[in-house]
Amino acid sequence: MQRRTLMSAAVIAAASLFASVAVADPAPVPPAAPTEVTVSLSAALLAKKDEIGERDLAELRSDLKDTITRALARHQGGALHATKVALVIEDAKPNRPTFAEMARRPGLSMQSISLGGAKVTGQVTGADGKVSPLSVSYYSTTLYDVIASATWSDAYRAFDRVGDAVVSGRLDQR
Repeated sequence: MQRRTLMSAAVIAAASLFASVAVADPAPVPPAAPTEVTVSLSAALLAKKDEIGERDLAELRSDLKDTITRALARHQGGALHATKVALVIEDAKPNRPTFAEMARRPGLSMQSISLGGAKVTGQVTGADGKVSPLSVSYYSTTLYDVIASATWSDAYRAFDRVGDAVVSGRLDQR
């Protein structure tokens, strides 16, 4: 009985020693500086402001910025450890009518579909200070892709590809 008590005490002592070592906090890692993400619209896209509508253009800018910010946060800055991402939406085509188009043409239906997509260019500055050009575009090629789509589905798909390109370091995906 005494031997069993001594072995139990030894096991408990070893377990508590191991637990204190295992629970000890590792050296603190300084948080990475947040990546600065800017999104602007090209002159060609701004020329279509009346056709597309300011509301939709603002939504596109906001969605691209959010997509890139989330992708970088999810991948800790990505392969390039980006410190700055400056993007330009060169072109965007909706899959369905925008609010501005619906207001101008009352007979237009939200069931109308078309081939959509977007082209995004820009620059990614890595942690080493190297600036790399970026060019990504995606346009649907068949109406089968857009049957259940929202207004900007293919543009959002292009934005997801931009996010993938920024975090992977493969910046030229035409």
